[in-house]
Amino acid sequence: MRISHFKNSKFSKSSESSMDTAVNLHWIPWCELWDIDPIIQSGDPDRGGIFASWFVDMVDDTVKNKGKGLRFSTVSGYAWAIREWIKKQGQLDPLEAVHDWEHFVSGVEIETWEESEPRKEIPFQVITAAICSCDPECYMDCLFCTVFLMMFYTMNRSEYPVPKTADSFDNTQHTRWEDVKADEDSTLWGVGKIKQDRRRKRLGIIQGRKTTIVGDVKGSVMNLKLWLSRYLSKRGKGNDGDPFFIEEDGRTLTYGVLLSYMREVFARFLSQDEADSYALHGVRVAGYNCARLGKDPELAQLQGDWGS
Repeated sequence: MRISHFKNSKFSKSSESSMDTAVNLHWIPWCELWDIDPIIQSGDPDRGGIFASWFVDMVDDTVKNKGKGLRFSTVSGYAWAIREWIKKQGQLDPLEAVHDWEHFVSGVEIETWEESEPRKEIPFQVITAAICSCDPECYMDCLFCTVFLMMFYTMNRSEYPVPKTADSFDNTQHTRWEDVKADEDSTLWGVGKIKQDRRRKRLGIIQGRKTTIVGDVKGSVMNLKLWLSRYLSKRGKGNDGDPFFIEEDGRTLTYGVLLSYMREVFARFLSQDEADSYALHGVRVAGYNCARLGKDPELAQLQGDWGS
């Protein structure tokens, strides 16, 4: 099948999702290059070899990612997306019952290990410019501003709000529908486990969650409660246990999609290279450095669960 066959499908929206990117930009072009049907048929004896070859080619493709090839974490996320996409075409998971796939993937991860994403602080002027660039009528902009400002004010780690993949959503860790509340002058966020406190023993934990409060910044575009109300008006009501942050089509928002969208927003007023130099942890650093300039720096440490 040719790429053009999918150009107008639901996997080619103007606002790309991780599945769109994986399928249309990486999977189908690779399949076309090697004359492989992108829809792997159920039980195809070559399915493991096809996936392994694609996986290695993606992490080793020096044309991508400024000559470094795609990151292992990116490709592993794309592999999940492609598996889901193939199932949507009426076929079984192509890696079902493929022997030693996890061992193979672990080996690739070890061979391609590199430093984690940038941890440098995102300047406050970049944060404010990003929020000011967003359209209150755009679903994804409202979603982004809500997550972004929540992370800035609570100084939470990027592991808290959203999972790496939709099927790895953890009810004890990530933001659920019932974990977010608002009162007259603040928003409240029930923060689940973090890697430094997997047993959830840190100060303020009640029934496995720590309630973190963010006051209103009335009259400012930086008002978290304002963006939260805009997001909820477009999202609609959810049920207890549901992921709180979802894309417009109902899919669970993932870390990769959030990071890509943040950089897309930054690229509205920065060069793409500079936008790509920031990662989500930089929001936490910025929040702490701003908060510790207040009257009581220790409050910043408590709010963000900083260990030092």
